[in-house]
Amino acid sequence: MRKSVLVIVDMQTSFNDGAKKVLQENLDAIHIAKQKNMFVVVLEYRGSGATLKPIKKSLEEYSLVVYKQKGMCDGSSHVQKVLKEHDISPTRFFVTGVYSNACVYETVTGLAKKYLSTPVVVIDRAVADMYEQGFRSKNRRIKNMRVQKGKISKRLFTLSTT
Repeated sequence: MRKSVLVIVDMQTSFNDGAKKVLQENLDAIHIAKQKNMFVVVLEYRGSGATLKPIKKSLEEYSLVVYKQKGMCDGSSHVQKVLKEHDISPTRFFVTGVYSNACVYETVTGLAKKYLSTPVVVIDRAVADMYEQGFRSKNRRIKNMRVQKGKISKRLFTLSTT
């Protein structure tokens, strides 16, 4: 089955400082993902607490969600395994979460390498940097990667219901 996939990275209690900054934007992305019948993968860094309660609550009755623990920054292998288990062929990835200079960056890079013909879109307003909200500021690694790979969109991206 072909579907767009929302990947939520490490929105957990241990990363509260960054996660709380972008919580509403993540909830907005979840709301639209549910309207569009998208598959949702929630990545959790092992030993870093639970996913924030508002996120869990917004997904509690949604059938197309899987929570997956990871022990490293790059969660792309875990996403790939979940999609294979559910027979999902992704048409596009939307990525949110914390932190843009660590786990989000590594996961986005991994997805771009594993799914060469599938666009990977980072929802800028729904991603926190360790130092400030979003990665519009100093994260040149993703900007450079966009030029090199051509598959990752680092931009202000608004999911819409139209």
